[in-house]
Amino acid sequence: MSLASVSCTTLNEAELIGTAIGTSNSDVAAQRWLGSQVYEPLPSSQHWELLGYDICDETGMSSLMNCATGDASLVQRWAPHLNRHHLFEQLEAADGFRADSDARIPEHAPFCIIGLYAPRSWVQLAT
Repeated sequence: MSLASVSCTTLNEAELIGTAIGTSNSDVAAQRWLGSQVYEPLPSSQHWELLGYDICDETGMSSLMNCATGDASLVQRWAPHLNRHHLFEQLEAADGFRADSDARIPEHAPFCIIGLYAPRSWVQLAT
């Protein structure tokens, strides 16, 4: 999978950075998600740790956490791809869930993959 575009939006500069990642099928969603500050390149791995990938609509609502359907087959299919932060570990799985969310929840589509980063010092305290 290739990334079509990458940009970052500050959620809370001191605590968390979310990056909107446009894949070949979700460029429009990534452009809608861009916020007030854009960082290039991605946060430095020296100071920031990727927690994982969430899937959000343009308002920031997570389809992973806030669009529960009670469908056990969804849990069975996607839960093995989630990490200890309840986020997707791999970009490919996140993009699959993004496409699934676009189809299941058209009133919030298009969804976008959001990479969530936290300062390494914060992550070390939380473990």
